[in-house]
Amino acid sequence: GQTVTNNDYHKVYDALKGMSTVKSVTFSSKEEQYEKLTETMGDNWKIFEGDANPLYDAYIVDTNTPSDVKTVAEEAKKIEGVSEVQDGGANTERLFKLASFIRVWGLVIAGLLIFIAVFLISNTIRITIISRSREIQIMRLVGAKNGYIRGPFLLEGAFIGLLGATLPSVLVFIVYKIVYQSVNKSLVGQNLSKISPEVLSPLMIAY
Repeated sequence: GQTVTNNDYHKVYDALKGMSTVKSVTFSSKEEQYEKLTETMGDNWKIFEGDANPLYDAYIVDTNTPSDVKTVAEEAKKIEGVSEVQDGGANTERLFKLASFIRVWGLVIAGLLIFIAVFLISNTIRITIISRSREIQIMRLVGAKNGYIRGPFLLEGAFIGLLGATLPSVLVFIVYKIVYQSVNKSLVGQNLSKISPEVLSPLMIAY
């Protein structure tokens, strides 16, 4: 791990970690901050390499909920040894509003997609049954049980449902990845980050 040379490390770390709204605290030395900056901004910053590094050691704080960011930022400013607090400012506010907008309309669209999926599946099964009614009558005449007759239709409905869930999920993943790649670069400099697509995809599968 990173060797900590900051004399105020434990004092600041413990104060941040002690907040009830803080989930985790990660220390990042000014050398690590410099490496991140050169990766993001390019080689022009290499003139500050070594003793000329103008950056500070940083504490990257993860709050329990996004709404806790402002509160934690205000409390962090009061801690002795903290020279500056970056909470994203107006960018964070816009990000929260965008996230809230996406969440609300995402639920509306998800509900609409579920309704459409159920409607399409039920109608597909109904049309299939009507088109194969003669075949079903013959199966009943030879003694086939209802469970045996229903089996193929249930499997077909399950396949259509799975396909209907997979395609929108793939589309959402692709769109989110594009947004992540375009937006996240501007957030890195403020020690902010959106959830990466690699983390989001298992959550989409789980839910």
